[in-house]
Amino acid sequence: MNTINLTHILKMTDSVGIFQHANRKEPNLEEGYTTCDNSRCLILSTALENSHQTKNLSNTYLSFLEKAFNPHNKRFRNFLTSAGVWISGEEKKNDSGSEDSHGRALWGLGFAIAKTSDEAIKARAQKLFDSAVEPIISFTSPRAWAYSIRGIDYYLEAYPDSKQPLAAAENLADKLLIFYNENNSKSWIWFEDILSYANGALPQALLITGRRLERHDMIEAGLKSLEWLDTVQTDDKTKHFVPIGCKGFWEKGKEKARYDQQPIEAHEMILACKEAYRITQNKLWKERAAKSLNWYLGENDLKLKLYDAETGACYDGLGHETVNNNQGAESTISALLSLIEANQFL
Repeated sequence: MNTINLTHILKMTDSVGIFQHANRKEPNLEEGYTTCDNSRCLILSTALENSHQTKNLSNTYLSFLEKAFNPHNKRFRNFLTSAGVWISGEEKKNDSGSEDSHGRALWGLGFAIAKTSDEAIKARAQKLFDSAVEPIISFTSPRAWAYSIRGIDYYLEAYPDSKQPLAAAENLADKLLIFYNENNSKSWIWFEDILSYANGALPQALLITGRRLERHDMIEAGLKSLEWLDTVQTDDKTKHFVPIGCKGFWEKGKEKARYDQQPIEAHEMILACKEAYRITQNKLWKERAAKSLNWYLGENDLKLKLYDAETGACYDGLGHETVNNNQGAESTISALLSLIEANQFL
């Protein structure tokens, strides 16, 4: 059983939400907050509400999402300065954030709806989810589709007779399946002509929807693409996990980037392998998930631990020679959620 330490999360969180980045062990106040990180923190605090005093944390992260939501266009904004100003960033506009951030918000809200025992939090999360689910049909980002499907799956866990969210999930999964059928080949069993970030989310989304709708075409594509992803992210000799590096990623026909390896990739693989095991009951998927978990614990290229059990913090990445000494929100949340999944699944 892995002990979950929230010391660093508490340090990184103030009354507004969790700060996006850290300067080594300290929160970087200048770079503010994001919807993406607060959505994932809502999952974390909800998952731990029976074992930790996290009710106030859940209120904080949910309140952030409520403030991030723009009712005029039903979209979530993403970047908030420490002065309380929503700013443009990668999205180039202030009224809405990226599609991926919107999908992550739905994921966090859906999880809270399904898993919280606090009826007030559940009601607030459901109200926000119901308002925010409409725009996803027009999204073009495969990862936004995948995150939205996760959120809908949790929503349906609480409200299994809800037809509109289920129809939206099928619509998005069909789009993913089209991408898969158009791009996969014998040597490249994937949805796009590039492996970039949060890769495990794509096959997992097909597996989720395939399970719910008994769509064997989706399940088959999800399992094949996930098995290939595991193969290309495993060291040939030592068989440890080697996520695609963020400095260049891996374009089809080009050289694969080995560094910097990001903690989010291990978490995404664990979630996908868990779904594959749920469907197949094949213990091989547990072994693959354990391999991804162990990447945080030193079974990686440099044999260095990324997760610090004494502080509950995770380094931001694994480089060519050492770790990235900053301990930001995404990396720490990814590690903690991975440990929680391991306690429940492995």
